[in-house]
Amino acid sequence: MSTVARKQFTCCPQFWDDQRSESSEKGVVDCLLTGDRHGSVTRDKNNNIRLKMLALFPGSMAIYPVQTALRIGHLFSKHWIRQGTEEATKDWKATRRTFAVTDPSRAPDRAQLQKQVALRCIYRLSEAVAKLITLPIAAVLATLASLIGIVDPVLGRFLYGWVEETWSVDLGEWSAFNNFANFIAPCMLPQRVVDKLNFYKAWPDYDPNTIRARIVALFNLLTANSDYNQAAPLLEQVRNFRKTVRTITLSDQEEIEHAQNPLKSQVGLIEIRDLIQELTESYSNYMTLADQLADQKIDHPSERSEELSKQLEAHIATMQLRFATLGNPRDRIC
Repeated sequence: MSTVARKQFTCCPQFWDDQRSESSEKGVVDCLLTGDRHGSVTRDKNNNIRLKMLALFPGSMAIYPVQTALRIGHLFSKHWIRQGTEEATKDWKATRRTFAVTDPSRAPDRAQLQKQVALRCIYRLSEAVAKLITLPIAAVLATLASLIGIVDPVLGRFLYGWVEETWSVDLGEWSAFNNFANFIAPCMLPQRVVDKLNFYKAWPDYDPNTIRARIVALFNLLTANSDYNQAAPLLEQVRNFRKTVRTITLSDQEEIEHAQNPLKSQVGLIEIRDLIQELTESYSNYMTLADQLADQKIDHPSERSEELSKQLEAHIATMQLRFATLGNPRDRIC
């Protein structure tokens, strides 16, 4: 869409970077206020968004009783206990990794972990109850957002996605239960949420062995451990890589067909996919060793722990170099 057309239909055009021109492959709209990207999967034009909003206008209220029942089921499933435990343990390990380097004597012990787990579980339970009680407000706001979306598709999609994200409870990656308990229209969510929950699994042509699927898995792993300093350089490399991979915004099926067609230039496609998978497995093992190293330096400090620390730093540096050798994937797979 041209800049002129966008000003005709979008409130406050200075807040949006609309890249949905006829010549653009991206088909996305970036919110300059939040930094979020919308439309990275569906690449909807304004009229497509309007049609979806027309369906969501009655659907937002109609689905409310179903979501209420699912949320009650979520409370009784005690998923919030597992979620609170995992979050507290992750934070505890991250803190120990930090103090293992700066001051091992100040590192939190396992008694503190138990307190953190209890507090985090109480917080997640309170959050789930509060969102269940106020779910009617979310239904009303979603209905209003759908009305706004009929007039202003860009703003309406942003508002609808905000309502669904704000009132959602963390149920892990995509599943049918997660979808209907939290999200009526995942296509309205920003790419940040789609990545975190891996909503790509909901698309009929999803294939876990494509570059898009594997790079998302690596990206989520690095993002989950972004507190660890060694993850930052590799995370930035992966973020830049995703911007250049054409198949991030195309269907998995199209990538598979390209790879199977010997008449198309697909040199290195399998090599790239395998390397991304190897990096994901390697970094997962790396984080396990990093936690073990922190425990060793805090509980049983020795020269061996310092030696292992240097080996791990060298290992992550090697991973960064290997990832850098992929270069621009457009030159190899497009």
